[in-house]
Amino acid sequence: LTQVSTTGSNCSHPADPENNDPVDRALLAEVLQLGFEEAIAILAISKTKGVQSTSAVSRQHKMVFVVNMSLKMGTGKLAAQVGHATLGVYRLAQRSEDRSTKLPSKSQHAFLMCFILRSRFHEYICALPLQCCTHFQGQNALEAWRMFGEMKVVVKGHNTEMLLDIFKQAKDSGLFAYIVSDAGRTQIPAGSRTVLSVFGPSEVVDTVTGQLKLL
Repeated sequence: LTQVSTTGSNCSHPADPENNDPVDRALLAEVLQLGFEEAIAILAISKTKGVQSTSAVSRQHKMVFVVNMSLKMGTGKLAAQVGHATLGVYRLAQRSEDRSTKLPSKSQHAFLMCFILRSRFHEYICALPLQCCTHFQGQNALEAWRMFGEMKVVVKGHNTEMLLDIFKQAKDSGLFAYIVSDAGRTQIPAGSRTVLSVFGPSEVVDTVTGQLKLL
């Protein structure tokens, strides 16, 4: 809690009896567990409109498809393989509904509820760490993806070795990753790794695929 001297504020003190804004009691209990005084917590929730931690952690998600360019697939074949990769990673995220995928410490993001409390002579600048998003679940990730327009990007991968390397990086970063192995009925040998799909928070996906060129 940082205290900054100020003057001329007309806002009420946290304990002011005129401050009668209703608050979410469950959210208040969560804030009180963090060690804040009840009067300050009540005003803080009022000033932030009682935003829930789930709202604070909404993050843009996207799918990136890395195409194995060494296979020299035709346009129709390539489109079909990207379709397989889309369904594959989508179903993978769906199946993880009851599991959490942990992001490593370097990718962790703390989400804060920030607000300013003003009394007659002082201004208090506060940030409540309501949730530290070190995990994301498949259903939540898919919902965030839909919320932000279901972003999909197709990029070039040099060869199978590159796809496998990016696959490992994606898994190590806590992302959903899926590689399509072709049945070999047309154009290319059976078992060929055609497309890698990577799905998760955009800023994390970019650390793995951001250097690749668009197809």
